[in-house]
Amino acid sequence: MKKIRKQKISKGFTLVELLGVIAILAVIVTISVPVFNKVKKTTLEKQYKNVVTTIETAAEKYAKETYITKVSVEDLIGGGYLSADDQEKIYNPIDKSSLNCYMVVTKNENGVYLSEFKEDENLIDKNNNACKKYENTYDVHICVVGETNCSDDSSKWYNRDVVLNVKLPKDVDLATVSYEWTSTVGDNFTTPTINVGADSLKTATYTVSVNYKKGDKVFTGKTSKEIKIDKQKPTIDLEISNENVWSKDKTITANGIDGIGSGIKGYLFFNDINVTCPVNLDGYKVKNSINVSQNQNYKICVADNSGNISDIKNDRLNIKFIDIEVPNLAINFDKDNLYIRTKTLKFTATDKEALSYYEIIGESNNNIVNKKLNGVKTSTEEYTFANDGEYTIYLYDVAGRSVNRKVIVDSVVPYLTSSSMGSNSINANWNEVNLKQYFYTSSSSSIPSKGSLSESNSFSASCGTNYYGFVYAIDRAGNESPVIAIPGSYYYSCPSYDYDYDWGSSSSGSSSSSGSSCDDACRINELSHEVNNATSKADRDQALKEAQDIRDRNDWETSNSGPGTHTVDKNGNCITWCN
Repeated sequence: MKKIRKQKISKGFTLVELLGVIAILAVIVTISVPVFNKVKKTTLEKQYKNVVTTIETAAEKYAKETYITKVSVEDLIGGGYLSADDQEKIYNPIDKSSLNCYMVVTKNENGVYLSEFKEDENLIDKNNNACKKYENTYDVHICVVGETNCSDDSSKWYNRDVVLNVKLPKDVDLATVSYEWTSTVGDNFTTPTINVGADSLKTATYTVSVNYKKGDKVFTGKTSKEIKIDKQKPTIDLEISNENVWSKDKTITANGIDGIGSGIKGYLFFNDINVTCPVNLDGYKVKNSINVSQNQNYKICVADNSGNISDIKNDRLNIKFIDIEVPNLAINFDKDNLYIRTKTLKFTATDKEALSYYEIIGESNNNIVNKKLNGVKTSTEEYTFANDGEYTIYLYDVAGRSVNRKVIVDSVVPYLTSSSMGSNSINANWNEVNLKQYFYTSSSSSIPSKGSLSESNSFSASCGTNYYGFVYAIDRAGNESPVIAIPGSYYYSCPSYDYDYDWGSSSSGSSSSSGSSCDDACRINELSHEVNNATSKADRDQALKEAQDIRDRNDWETSNSGPGTHTVDKNGNCITWCN
């Protein structure tokens, strides 16, 4: 019996695996498509540049053979200088559009023709899908004799008569050339050069047709140039700000007038009327005004675009009425160039030219006074204030220049608000701050003179004496108070220590003085004052300890033996020692 073999069935991709592969392919495609497009774009741009280069090379060859310097791509194809992509047209490889109606312009640079494809000159007529007509230009140029550069630029103006000739390619046989000149003003000439002149002003376009041979071929070149001649000098309309009135400065404005000529090129201003106006137009400025701040003669040079220059100097440019100095304000201050003690302000106002007015402004910016001075050069003024306070005076001259000064009116004499006397000083409080105070103490109650007082408020006192205090003050404005007596007086009482000690019988011997023992007794008296006036416990304890040391040394407290009887007065002052 045959054995039946089981065939193994192979498994395929799962759905998840297939989706994964698809996702990977999608990513690859997503990455590769932009890369491909970029490569394609770069390739097409290179192809377009190659096409443009081919067209420009064909135009250079065409100009060299025909002297025609402006031609369409279509005419280059028709002349056999370019091969069309489909026998009729050349296409842009990028967008497949036709390049036939684009223009190519060629220039002769020192005998070498260089062409440029004009991407912005497409002469396509979209209505009939054909190229519009255009005029060829030629390597033929009208030149002004005497100029180094022969340019087709017609914007230049001349302030003289000019001679025109024609510039032709170098390889033209001049013997074969014929000329035909015409102009917009009716001129006709057949000469190689022509004269163009004007009495004052002329603008005309000159056209020349040139027939010439090159080999067996006959060519016709044609070109035009506008010639503009302006021999009239410009004029100005002069404006001067604040011309006949006083001012800090003035603005001179020159409005150039050139009619229908070449137009104003620019201006130059000088403060020296002997300066010669420059003939080089490069330095002339478009700005037609100048600000001046000095009284003097000025001069204006104005040039037009053809080089005509006018030298302007007249009486109006002799500038006057400029006030160059600020006015002066001299105030009769009482102190520190700031204060006045009376309510009457006196000041003198002066100006080199003329004064206009002054005003006084108060602390709240309110205008207290506004007085006209009517153009005088000097004025002495006086004004009485109603109240003390801070004020500002503004003085103006006719040019608007100004000066201002601050004034503080302080008419109040200082007075005491409170006062006191201590053991070694006088304290006084006043109705205002920033005062200078002067003090004096005496055992007499009589009012001293101010010369007796000093700035020190401290004094030394002896016990058993009555002291009287005096004070006066001067404020910032210089107001002085009288000498004022401090109410009451100060009595410095002596200590109550009793230093009468009996050292034995007063009849035991004769009386004599013992200096050292007397000194100890007097020192005890001094220490008693220190104990009474000590400002701290430490100072008091130190004085008590020293007094106890003196007693211990003399054994005053414990022994009746001694040199004799010690006698002191009621103030504790040592009098005698008795043996």
